[in-house]
Amino acid sequence: MSGGFGMTIGRGIRCVGGRWPVGVGAVCGVVVLCLAGCKDDGDATGKSAGGGVAAVPRGEVVDLAGLQKVVAGYEGKVLYLDFWATWCVPCVKGLPELAKLQKRYGPQGFQALPISFDEPEVWDKKVELVLKRVGWEDGPALIVKDKAAQKAIEGWLGKEWDGRLPAQYVIDPSGRVVEEILGASPEKKAKLDKLIGGLVEAKSGSGGA
Repeated sequence: MSGGFGMTIGRGIRCVGGRWPVGVGAVCGVVVLCLAGCKDDGDATGKSAGGGVAAVPRGEVVDLAGLQKVVAGYEGKVLYLDFWATWCVPCVKGLPELAKLQKRYGPQGFQALPISFDEPEVWDKKVELVLKRVGWEDGPALIVKDKAAQKAIEGWLGKEWDGRLPAQYVIDPSGRVVEEILGASPEKKAKLDKLIGGLVEAKSGSGGA
């Protein structure tokens, strides 16, 4: 990766390069793949990898504070946040990659976490059905409370993010955002695999759980 996209979201606050404080962390320089996207006007089944992380209720409705609490709970793991919606075709098309990544890297301290921008009332009728169809059968999954919460989350996490989907964030074991990927492209799968693989390898090499 070139440049630095530093933002610590765990218990501490750390900034690389120094730029706007947000929530419990700080967003600094950014590495962004900004491509076309949508905007609304543990294993192959998606089970949690364990490792002492408190269980995240599937379908939990979160606002900014709720998401920050969940993310902080995964400190010590490599975390992949995938923001999506059932109405976003590229989002749904990319969802099967979640289970593949979880199966490959979950035992080494990795966790994928899909976060839906659908309305909470359609969880059972739409969101849950799509997640199960793509192989994320019973792993952790969240849904954002409302538009105001979506905007707050965009402001907290994103350097270039304007709410278009899909949007992905990779967070290292210290709770620092190291990559922001906006939109969908054929190169995204290979880039994510290489990035996550490198973080997991570094974590294992440092003796992390």
